[in-house]
Amino acid sequence: MRFESLSQAGQDKFAYERIGNSGTFLDIGCGDQNGSNTLALERLGWTGLLVDINPKAVAWCKQNRKSPIIAKDATAIDWEIPCIEHAVDYLSLDIDDKKGEPSKIVRTLQHLLDVGFMFRVMTIEHDRYRIGDETRNQVRAICAAHGYTLAVPDIAHKGNQFEDWWVR
Repeated sequence: MRFESLSQAGQDKFAYERIGNSGTFLDIGCGDQNGSNTLALERLGWTGLLVDINPKAVAWCKQNRKSPIIAKDATAIDWEIPCIEHAVDYLSLDIDDKKGEPSKIVRTLQHLLDVGFMFRVMTIEHDRYRIGDETRNQVRAICAAHGYTLAVPDIAHKGNQFEDWWVR
């Protein structure tokens, strides 16, 4: 079967090539159909949980996705609740941080790993082109400290480095 990527830079294909036709995902900052990192996986039969704070994205997902969605800021979610499985195949962490503010990417990733989440594959946005090296460097330190290997650094779209891809 030929995999048809729907994501911006092949994030879904990266996960698919490492996990296969069946897996689980946690998609934080899932957005809508434009550049979705998990929609193609869901269509293959993967199951997961979507998270987005944008009301338009949430409405689209409720209408068009099978996976449940949490309409909330990821930093405000209690990830320790027992109904959420902590062994997940793929984490897509796609939060748009604001320059000059504490990184929600870093806070969310640190919290997930601190409460015991384990991911086989992660694609983590760092928006280096827009906000500099600090978030990228913090994410890299956190991931390395938790036993993850940087598989593909500084993924770029239209010349803008925005994301790192990780494996465990």
